[in-house]
Amino acid sequence: MKTKLRGFWKICAFAYTQSMKSKAMKVTMAVLCIIAVISMPLSSALSGSTKEAETTSIEKVYVYDNTGIIGEQFANKNITNNLYEGISYEMKESKDDIEDLINREDNKGEVFLVIEYSDNEESLNYGINICTYYGKESDVSSSDANDYSVFVEENVRKAVLKSAGTDEEDINKISKDIEYNVQTFNSDGSIAENDESISQFQYNFTIIFICLLIFMISFAGGKVSEIIVTEKATRVMEYILTSVKPMAILVGKVLSAMLMMLTILAGLAVSFVVSIFINNIMFPSDDGSIVLPGVLTDMVEKGAISGITPLNIILIIILLTAGCVFYGLVAGIAGATVSKIEEMAEGMKIFTFTMIVGAYLPLFLSMTNSVGETGWGTMTYVVYLLPISSIFILPQYLILGKVQAGIVVGAIGILIVSVVLLLLLVNKVYEHMLYSNGAPLKVKDIIKMAKPDKEEKC
Repeated sequence: MKTKLRGFWKICAFAYTQSMKSKAMKVTMAVLCIIAVISMPLSSALSGSTKEAETTSIEKVYVYDNTGIIGEQFANKNITNNLYEGISYEMKESKDDIEDLINREDNKGEVFLVIEYSDNEESLNYGINICTYYGKESDVSSSDANDYSVFVEENVRKAVLKSAGTDEEDINKISKDIEYNVQTFNSDGSIAENDESISQFQYNFTIIFICLLIFMISFAGGKVSEIIVTEKATRVMEYILTSVKPMAILVGKVLSAMLMMLTILAGLAVSFVVSIFINNIMFPSDDGSIVLPGVLTDMVEKGAISGITPLNIILIIILLTAGCVFYGLVAGIAGATVSKIEEMAEGMKIFTFTMIVGAYLPLFLSMTNSVGETGWGTMTYVVYLLPISSIFILPQYLILGKVQAGIVVGAIGILIVSVVLLLLLVNKVYEHMLYSNGAPLKVKDIIKMAKPDKEEKC
């Protein structure tokens, strides 16, 4: 094995250097880093643009409310704020009255609010429906009407509670966002530590991680396959083979692609740090501390990320490294099965199918967990330990405290064994296709190569 791998690091260094010098890589890195740098200031700017305006052009609101309790609370100024305290209200007895007023020509500073409740459970409008009308030629702007609609929508629950005689202190408690968490308990009544249900934030975090990983693995895998096919098609491989074994070439190409991926991630990480500092210069906090844009901090759920420990971070790094090498070797099979550049799309089907199955299994599992279910039983652990899917689910679940470190260690062990076996298989396919210019290999041909060689009898 040592002889077969001799010189792989030189291949890795050469392939990495050439790829990083390419125009496509430079453009990709530049675009991604620019997006990362402007992301935080842009988020803060957008958050600031949604803040309540200092003045409003709305002078009067005509209200029709078939519930009989919500509109009255706004009309009587039981619910208002500094922005809308100067607005006058007028209640109407029917929706037709509102329509007659809308058809007038002189409704310059007027808004028409229709609040309806439907108790038909089969109707699409079941529940409370709120609609705000304003004249296209009126003094009321679209943003002004939208802000007022948000104000009404956010205070509907408060209006109902006020009409029932609930005091302000209790209303403030009840009106806060409600967070839920589904937990299981053991036979002795203690809470089970490995609770699989996840909150909305944890679900969003998982999906974002899966999408990011799909992008990075697709990019790296495509580069591995492209380099292998291009060098073979252009006859460059014939010169390389004079000093290096095929396995060393393959390992070098896979590692170079992984280093490219890590370089992109490092560039993005640095760009995000720069973006945070730019954001704090443009939008400084009152106490001078470094803070993230409000739109991001609002998304983070308190206590949701509970698994960040030195040991877990090390396990995640090892798992991601082994998983990336695994998919790099799968991409190596995709590139090794074809002889011409125009056939590369055919070979990449193996890589694409494997990655889609590996990513979709965790995706469906996360969707199940997000609605309070406790996973798929034994199948949950299959997804955790399967080499094609473990990389897409275990890193973020470990950070969120949804899996134990022992499961991750087991998954890493299975991944390492899979990488060794896959390397031997890819090497066979690679060596076979290096000296062949025939049709692309089929899956059945690869399976046949995976079988142990039989000794010939004399």
